[in-house]
Amino acid sequence: MMQNLQPHFLSKTLISVLLVWALLLSISVQSEQYSFQVSPASSQLTQSSVRQIFQDKEGMIWLLTQEGLNRYDGVSVTQYRPSTSNKNSLSHQAVTNILQDTNDNIWIATAGGGLNRFIKEIDGFDRPLGATGPNFIYGMTVDPLGRLWLGLGSASSNLFSIYDQSSREVVSFGKPSNSTVRIFRLYQGGNMIIGADGKDPIMIAPLSAPSQVQPVRIFDESGALVTNFRVH
Repeated sequence: MMQNLQPHFLSKTLISVLLVWALLLSISVQSEQYSFQVSPASSQLTQSSVRQIFQDKEGMIWLLTQEGLNRYDGVSVTQYRPSTSNKNSLSHQAVTNILQDTNDNIWIATAGGGLNRFIKEIDGFDRPLGATGPNFIYGMTVDPLGRLWLGLGSASSNLFSIYDQSSREVVSFGKPSNSTVRIFRLYQGGNMIIGADGKDPIMIAPLSAPSQVQPVRIFDESGALVTNFRVH
């Protein structure tokens, strides 16, 4: 009889301990108070409206605005703006995305000036794609092969481009559909999920065959196609 009751007893005991722990954690979280204040660095930014914050591997904080790029080292802010007198300046003030790849390159996408790569030694930028790449880039990610996926705007003739750093080639994919691609997420099975504003908000493309991009359809419990949602 004891052998039959013991597992049941241990299970109830474990549940009781977990419930008490959860209650104490809830009380602890509720008792914590957070306060926020405006950073002094805010007054040093190129613009007060920040669209993205990114921290690189050296701990630097990058802040993206519609009027330039900012780098904060914990003490002061360095501003980066386009300049006709400096060939290594930022290509466009409308900065849309930033990432750091596995080779520690920092890439900056712009809406109007294409792709920039930060060169630490000169505290400036180069433009590896030159005139061959897209000018309006909104989404960006790096895949396991080190390729950059670049989300294009609704005025582009393609949905996205892929820049292969090893071959230095850029290839564009997808038919235009008045969509702006803003989000890329790696998915199981060697696929890339693509999020966009427009007719097809969610798409999927195989990493090995990006040209085979297809829309993803979502249906509700009644079987009706869901169309009134946005991807963020």
